[in-house]
Amino acid sequence: MPVRLEAPQARKRTRRFRLTMDILLPSGQARQPPFRSESMNASVASLGGLMASAFSHGTVHEAREDLQAAVRSDPEILLLWESLTSLGRNEFICWVDDAKQATTRQRRIERTCEALLEGKKRPCCWAGCIHRTDKAPSRWQQAVLIDRKAKNGS
Repeated sequence: MPVRLEAPQARKRTRRFRLTMDILLPSGQARQPPFRSESMNASVASLGGLMASAFSHGTVHEAREDLQAAVRSDPEILLLWESLTSLGRNEFICWVDDAKQATTRQRRIERTCEALLEGKKRPCCWAGCIHRTDKAPSRWQQAVLIDRKAKNGS
């Protein structure tokens, strides 16, 4: 069963999340332990169960393995990723995927993790995803991203 992230509780300047995970046991029963990474790993191993975790993607784009691995590497970053809207996740994924070189892609993945820890909801200095079909590109996106790429043959 997937990880379920419940909506944050409204508080002044703080956000609290309640994370619940289901552990699938060989007998087919599900059990919900408290969320503690080391104790959870030990209990999963001792019970012989497998823990399934879902990874939320964007509205248009799906995150590749390298971005997923970076986000999953830190539980705090994963919680922040899951708390984003699907459009926010889509913007980060599109920004990372737009990199032409592997070094740029890796740098953007690192910057994504940093931005999430800083509380950012979208990538800095990014015009936005031009692949969405639910809205037309803005004039600025059309002029800068679409027309310029057509002229350069990219």
